Amino acid sequence: MSDEKKLDDTTSMKPLAQEVPRPEEQDPTLGDVRRTTGRWAQARVAHLRELLGQHRLVAALAAVVVVILVAAIVLAVGTVDAPSEETITSDALANATAPTRDPGDFGTDAQYEVTTAKVNSRGTSKDGYEAEVEVTFSNGSVEATTTAHLDYQRGADGDWTLRSCSAASSPSFVATSGVDQDRLASASGIQTILRAAQESLDKDTGQSGQVVDLAGIYKGATAKLTAEAFDRDSQRDVVQVHLAKAASFTSYECDLTVHLSFDSSSALWKVDQVDVPDGATTAGFGPLVGTWKGTFVSQEASRSKCLGAKQSPLTLNIQNASADGFAGTLSTLAHFHPAPDSDAEDSQGDASLSDTSVTGKLNQDASKDGRYVFDLSLPDDSRGTVTAQVSFGTEDDPNAVMATVKTDYSYQQTFLLIPYDSQVSYTDSYSLSKE
Repeated sequence: MSDEKKLDDTTSMKPLAQEVPRPEEQDPTLGDVRRTTGRWAQARVAHLRELLGQHRLVAALAAVVVVILVAAIVLAVGTVDAPSEETITSDALANATAPTRDPGDFGTDAQYEVTTAKVNSRGTSKDGYEAEVEVTFSNGSVEATTTAHLDYQRGADGDWTLRSCSAASSPSFVATSGVDQDRLASASGIQTILRAAQESLDKDTGQSGQVVDLAGIYKGATAKLTAEAFDRDSQRDVVQVHLAKAASFTSYECDLTVHLSFDSSSALWKVDQVDVPDGATTAGFGPLVGTWKGTFVSQEASRSKCLGAKQSPLTLNIQNASADGFAGTLSTLAHFHPAPDSDAEDSQGDASLSDTSVTGKLNQDASKDGRYVFDLSLPDDSRGTVTAQVSFGTEDDPNAVMATVKTDYSYQQTFLLIPYDSQVSYTDSYSLSKE
């Protein structure tokens, strides 16, 4: 009965107070894990001591198990207790400083962008955690590799935060493609190539800048890259550049072969050698091709003048030209007659030479200081001898074009019924302009 009464007494128990709301649960931090693990380990040690007082053999075995278990847990916690490799890599990609370099005459000026990061080493430091990360950047033509040092510190919540990211080494560079073609073909790029080409010529001739001035000849020339061969393994590039320059009367043209190498420390392309072909410094006369009209200017004569050329303009049609001269036709006036008694506007014996085939040969002795003089050869004529000369550029005006046509006429005269040979010459000067 007493037992039943006790059971009945339970009906008089007070109801439980209203449950107090619990705070919203939060994910445990790394610090919480460490503290919980420590308390658990301390409890296991206390329990071990109690067992030692009761069952020594069982306690000893249990102790071994507990020690192994605690060591495993501590090891696991220690492994987690560091920034992950993924975190370190991500921090390096986001914070490593991209290198900056002057592209020089032949490199691209595109900015370097980070591409990859690889953790080389990591571990605890005196006051935190540190890592060495290899970071690679690229600007599309060059890859730059540097080592970044990442320094971490633990926050109050036990989490690791990045304290700093700094360069631990100077970057090294590798070219992944050849030179920037646009920059190489620019005015500054061509001038750099021409200076190197001049050095190559000077070595071949043994005369420093005394034979030709390549930079002067091709200043302002148009440049076009016609071929390129880039070798990544040797970090070399071979480029062929076609240069062409036309002036009023001359043109220059050549194909330079440029050998370049890439410097891994400066990230600069440098010219090692330039192959200069024969004929690169020889003027061509392509701009002379065309029709030139001549207006009479004056005449020099051995005796009285005959000014018939005033009414007979000169026409020189140059059909083709080379470095040695040109070929074409000439229409002009010749004077196949004795000297008039006094200066005359025309004379019987003036003859028009129409579309006469001529060749012009460069007179090397007379051609200098930007002036090009050609001696014209005309067909033989039984009436007399006609010669001509054309000068593109004169001493007074480098842009003027002048031509002279000389007629030598031989005939017989008599003195006291005695015949003798006589000769007269007429030299007509013309000013020419191209149609």
